[in-house]
Amino acid sequence: MKGTLLALLSISWIAAANAQCESGAKVMETEYPSAELAAFTALGELLRRGVHVEYGGAIIEMNGKFRYTEAVTQGKADHVATCLPYSRPGQWRVVAMYHTHRETPLFSDIDKASARVNGLPSYLATMRKAEGRYHILARYDPKTDATTLVATAEHVGSQIKFNRYEAAP
Repeated sequence: MKGTLLALLSISWIAAANAQCESGAKVMETEYPSAELAAFTALGELLRRGVHVEYGGAIIEMNGKFRYTEAVTQGKADHVATCLPYSRPGQWRVVAMYHTHRETPLFSDIDKASARVNGLPSYLATMRKAEGRYHILARYDPKTDATTLVATAEHVGSQIKFNRYEAAP
C-alpha cells in the first residue's frame, strides 16, 4: 500500500510539475540552429547569474529554428515545476525541457519520469561547480533511457564558456 501511494503521489507531482499551459511561458526572441544550443544558452544564462535554487523551462522549435522559454522557479533547492507551453501545429512545438540541479549531474527518477511522460529529452546543468571549477551539463533521452554528459561550463569573466565532451554528438 505504501509503495502504491508513493507511486500515485509521484505521478500526480509529475503531472502538476509539467502541466501544459496556455499562458505564462515567455518565449525568448533569439533563434538558435539546434535545440541543444538553445538549451546551452538558457542554462548558461542561469549559470552566469549564479542562481542557487532550481529553475526550468522549455525549448521550442519554430520554422526549423529553436528558442527557449524564460526559466521559472518556485524558489526550492530540490525541485522545480515547469509549465510547458502547448504546441501549436504549423507554428511551433515543444521539443525539449531544461532545468538546473544544485549539485548532481544525474537525473532523478522524477526527472526521468517527467521526460518520459512528456516524450521530450531533458537538459540539466549543475549550479555547484565540480572540483571547484566546472559546472556539468547533461542530457537525458527518454527514448533510449540514456543520460549523456554533454559539456562542462566555466566562468570566464562575466561569460560562460562551454567545453564539449568528446563523446557528445
